[in-house]
Amino acid sequence: MNRFITNVFVALSLLAGAEIYAANEESITIPLSENDNKGGGNKRDIPSRGDRSLRAPVLCTLNFTEGTVELTAAQEITTYEVWDADQEILIASFTESADLLNFLSNSSDCYTLCFLSEDYVYTGYYGW
Repeated sequence: MNRFITNVFVALSLLAGAEIYAANEESITIPLSENDNKGGGNKRDIPSRGDRSLRAPVLCTLNFTEGTVELTAAQEITTYEVWDADQEILIASFTESADLLNFLSNSSDCYTLCFLSEDYVYTGYYGW
């Protein structure tokens, strides 16, 4: 029984340490889904023959010290939106990445992030 309590204590200590480390990170990377901005689903057509392999995921790096948002997709983001966790209520909308990062750094809630470009909407989750 004593060993069990020690194991639980060690596990909780490790989890608490990881959470503190995550809160102090200068940048984080989150995966994003890519959808057609025009409401037609996925813009890239799936070929009827040939290569049907999955695309590489779109990754987003939020750099809080430099105030930048970098995506692996080659699209220019025009609007940064912050929605509630269920993506029902628009909480904030920004045109500058620094404003988005300032908002996120002053909050500890979970959000759905939507980055809009001319052709695509990139959606991911922050704070999960």
